[in-house]
Amino acid sequence: NAHAATFYVASTGKDTNPGTAAAPWVTIQRAANTVNPGDIVVVQPGVYKGAKFSRSGLPTAYIRFLGQPGVIVNSPGPLNSNGDNLWIRNAHYLILEGFTVTNAPRSGITVQGEPAPPARGNIVRRNYCHHKGRWGIFTGYALNVRIESNETSYSAAEHGIYVSNSSDNPLIRSN
Repeated sequence: NAHAATFYVASTGKDTNPGTAAAPWVTIQRAANTVNPGDIVVVQPGVYKGAKFSRSGLPTAYIRFLGQPGVIVNSPGPLNSNGDNLWIRNAHYLILEGFTVTNAPRSGITVQGEPAPPARGNIVRRNYCHHKGRWGIFTGYALNVRIESNETSYSAAEHGIYVSNSSDNPLIRSN
């Protein structure tokens, strides 16, 4: 994408800032509400509330959310009515990478679409999800989801990774 941008989130930022390295946003949700295909969001070390991701990338221009070492997401975001800390909902071609996700009431990371259409082409990789209520990583109606090189531990009720409800053609490896 010729117009792709790199945005920044830092625990010292403000959501009224432009999201640059010098003037970052403070919430992951502000970034999730702003990005377009091909954009990259760099989340700098700190403790954050989660986010609901509903903007889509393209098969040729993923939207990437990259957590730097020391990023901890320790609660659901204000739009996350389901109790998941990082929730891809009805969005396509996103990458969530490098986050430590903990204390989720339900799931650390969820990729979920409606039954029709499913969420397509999302990638969850190199995240560490621990101490959550039900699952580390959960999918429902997620077509061609890739879950790779993650670590999950201490799920209170069920699974570390649960690929459910017509999540067709998943790729799950090196977790």
